[in-house]
Amino acid sequence: SGSMADQTIVAGTPQNLTPNAYAKDGYVFNGWNTVQTPTTETPGTAYADKAQYTASTIAAENVTLYAQWKLPPVIGDLTYMQDFASLSAEDKVSVLNSMSQETSYTLKDRRDEQDYTVAKLKDGKIWMTKNLNLAGGAVITSELSNIPDGYTLSTNNGFQIGNKLPASSTSGFSDNAQAYVYNGTKTSGTDCTSPGCYSYYSWTAATAGSGISITTINTDAPYSICPKGWKLPSTRSTDVADWKTKSDFYKLAVAYGMDPSSTSQSTANFFSQAGPDTTPNFLLTGYYEYGSFTNGGGYGYYWSSTSDYRTRARNLYFNSSFVSSSTSYYRRVGYAVRCIVE
Repeated sequence: SGSMADQTIVAGTPQNLTPNAYAKDGYVFNGWNTVQTPTTETPGTAYADKAQYTASTIAAENVTLYAQWKLPPVIGDLTYMQDFASLSAEDKVSVLNSMSQETSYTLKDRRDEQDYTVAKLKDGKIWMTKNLNLAGGAVITSELSNIPDGYTLSTNNGFQIGNKLPASSTSGFSDNAQAYVYNGTKTSGTDCTSPGCYSYYSWTAATAGSGISITTINTDAPYSICPKGWKLPSTRSTDVADWKTKSDFYKLAVAYGMDPSSTSQSTANFFSQAGPDTTPNFLLTGYYEYGSFTNGGGYGYYWSSTSDYRTRARNLYFNSSFVSSSTSYYRRVGYAVRCIVE
């Protein structure tokens, strides 16, 4: 349905094609082609919407472009977390709309083939509902990760995925340590397919090293160790307008019961609606600092992409009676990581 007037292009002068004005019920526009039904044998020439077109020098030549259509993608079409990276903004909306709120879907991370549950939460965004568990020593690339160049996720004190934390360990993170720590102390298993397996990252590690040189407050690290197409949530704490427009953790906490007039609140709402055993399933994983784990089972800590002062960064923090969407703590500590679709 719809109509479009013929377009005249002066020969030898590049010009953008007129924006598509056609619609097809149940389908999304997928560009133009010089062949009505492209095949392997006759692929034609494809043009994106509003693409630049250079006319032939043949006088008064007529060319017909045919609208191409595709079914809108749904979450069931995706297998890997990284599949989001190849979706257009319109297709991401289509996938989001295909997801039932707070229904879990399972996708794999191409980097290590681990399964992760994801869900559209009450804030309207797609979140991981399982903590990131990328192992120390992993070499990640721009092809599969949210980084421009290669990055090696360092280990600290030899901790590797599948190893338990020695009780006698006393050394910890330096301010800028690019560390990874795996906590297997809650399970008798030897790998992270067992319940109670959590991974912890310094802020430098969580930001794939891109946060190490940030010394200004409320600055988002540009990259992270999230899968390609995903990012660390942002959080801000300068003024109310800034919270509401730029903080992913603020929007999440408000959606799950936090008072929207502040970035923190003494309330059990977030814990009861988004804590353990819910679909968001933000776990009370505690944190790692100076060679030991602290507050496991009592408090949850999750890194944002946002810096605080030179040695600190912001995070989501909650327990059974309190939630803060922009708490600040030292970058050296090991916190959990959750990613959201960009």
